[in-house]
Amino acid sequence: MSILIFGASGQLGQALLASAEECQVQYVDVPRQVEVGDEASVMEVVRQHSPLWVINAAAMTNVDKAHTDVETAMSVNGLGAGNIASASTSVGARFIQISTEAVFDGKTKSKYVENDACSPVSVYGVSKLAGEHLSRILCERSYILRTSWLYSSRRGMNFPTRLLSQLDSSSREVPVVTDVIGNPTPTGVLARALFVLVENPPAYGTYHVCSRDSASKFEWATEIAATAGHDVGRIVGVNSDDYPTPAKRPRNVDLDASKFITTGVFGLPDWREAWASTSACSGGLHDSGPRKIHFSRPIYCSPNLFGHTHRISRGNCSVPLLSERTMKGMLREVTRLAIGLPQLPEPVHDLL
Repeated sequence: MSILIFGASGQLGQALLASAEECQVQYVDVPRQVEVGDEASVMEVVRQHSPLWVINAAAMTNVDKAHTDVETAMSVNGLGAGNIASASTSVGARFIQISTEAVFDGKTKSKYVENDACSPVSVYGVSKLAGEHLSRILCERSYILRTSWLYSSRRGMNFPTRLLSQLDSSSREVPVVTDVIGNPTPTGVLARALFVLVENPPAYGTYHVCSRDSASKFEWATEIAATAGHDVGRIVGVNSDDYPTPAKRPRNVDLDASKFITTGVFGLPDWREAWASTSACSGGLHDSGPRKIHFSRPIYCSPNLFGHTHRISRGNCSVPLLSERTMKGMLREVTRLAIGLPQLPEPVHDLL
């Protein structure tokens, strides 16, 4: 078995399955019943399939819910990532952990590069940063892929579909913040980039993989409304201070994807091109199934992308199950570092 996918039922997971089928990739999607916070269950399923690659798309992504349910957020986003990383090492697999722009505080006006100091402002951001650190600690052959403002055609799952629901359901104005900035990225783009990375792996490490250029939520909302044929005048710009949420959001996080682009693995579209292509292929995001996304440049994968067999030297890997107490102790320590230090120094192994 080539690829094992955790989190296949989520919006990114569904895009991964669609891209896997399109690229003729051999994969197994882990049942949703397998709790990533349970190390024994994770280890059992990984050892059962003994994959060459493991992808973790499982996450608690509701930022406000994470703020009120800290234990679940840390268990899924932090401990879960560590469990999967450890299991990957036990079978000699390469590991891909999906992370987020929320590991940054959004106080920098310039683009964020991979080595910039992380200082999350929410429980969600802290939990994802803890997951990054545990992934590096427990699997040397790992990739941390940070992305931003993921969306798909799944109704109610993301900003575009929620906005369209509001616009469709009434004729009232819709307030949208003007001072929160990110990189709107279709799940299909990230999924294809991920599978091309598997085919042509660059050096291990952290990469920003998202649409090029940034937009405010307001700019994106007007583009969404216009594409769907709504009056863009109904989108009213507001300041985020006037619309407080339970959890803070970083104000200005423009991820610089140059490091990933310069590997030559995959060419990333700008956010407007990505949105236009996604909405055109998805009927304005009113449908729910996964769709193929087409761009103006011939990048991404061919049908025979995975025509050869990967050969990874597994060596004599033997990673014992860590006790629940040990793993939770590591999570507490990594979380302390995530909150107390701007950045976890490399190599992270020296800290334990």
